[in-house]
Amino acid sequence: MKTKLIIALLLLMSSIGYGQSCSEVSDNILCADSPGIQDSLVVNPLGYGCFNSQMTYYTTFTTGSLSDGFVSITVTPGDCDDFTGPNEIFTLLVEIPAGADPCNPLLYTNPSGCEGSETSYTHTINNLQSNTDYLVIVGSDHLSQYGPCEFSISITGTAVDIGTSVEPFVIYLGGSAQLGAYNGDSYQWTPADYLDDAFIQNPLSTPEETTVYTVSGTVGTCEVSGEATVTVGPPIIIYTGLTPNGDAINDSWVIQGIERFESAVVTVYDRWGQPVFKSTGYAQPWDGTNKGKSLPMGAYYYVVELNSLAVRIEPLTGVVSILK
Repeated sequence: MKTKLIIALLLLMSSIGYGQSCSEVSDNILCADSPGIQDSLVVNPLGYGCFNSQMTYYTTFTTGSLSDGFVSITVTPGDCDDFTGPNEIFTLLVEIPAGADPCNPLLYTNPSGCEGSETSYTHTINNLQSNTDYLVIVGSDHLSQYGPCEFSISITGTAVDIGTSVEPFVIYLGGSAQLGAYNGDSYQWTPADYLDDAFIQNPLSTPEETTVYTVSGTVGTCEVSGEATVTVGPPIIIYTGLTPNGDAINDSWVIQGIERFESAVVTVYDRWGQPVFKSTGYAQPWDGTNKGKSLPMGAYYYVVELNSLAVRIEPLTGVVSILK
């Protein structure tokens, strides 16, 4: 009686479907930027090329518009209570032709080669086709009568995620940068502040401060996101002194970058608050004189109003010194 009971129990355990079968693969999408899938292998022997496992699991993903992208599939074994047999978990990636049955190995193309381990590992596959369905098969020769063999799986890589670009990386206050996103089917940028259009692939950004943008979109049926940072530097660089002694070195007061602001107004005051220099556009830098006469050494107070039409920039103030 005891022997029959054990045999019946083993048969029952062998027939239990743990995890997911191939017929359900269309409902099991592997997405980048999403929590890893956690499940157990099911008793469903499969042999294909280098892959030969008694217990298997199936999931799928779709690549974006980027050609020759890559994916990295990370697999972490979980509870696999078989102390008398193999516990390695293997992965195989195959391309599914358009309209093909993912459960029919005869239709698989471009197999990736097998990788496996008893510990966590990452299987990276390069040169994937764009806008193509791929099947990820996870398997093990773990003996099914010992129960399910658990694992978790996740995916990253340029083929399944949204990529971003910024040109240039650093701008001056009042300048603009071109944001870019690729590999997705649609895009939305946040925050929408300082963008000419938050719902296009390549918006123009004119921020007043360094801003981190997040772009969200879809790759296949997966919702993914990426980040792009526009770093905003000072609108101009104001030198703190001049030496108008005729040696052609620092004979005039340099304000680097002010030529970008045609309506800028630069005013210099003496210590009594009287203006000694004023210019619109700063086409002719200050040479330390007032009405053609040289001014004495000392500290002078300046106000620079950039009058940008793109962004609001507060007047810049400080001290510039005449040295000899």
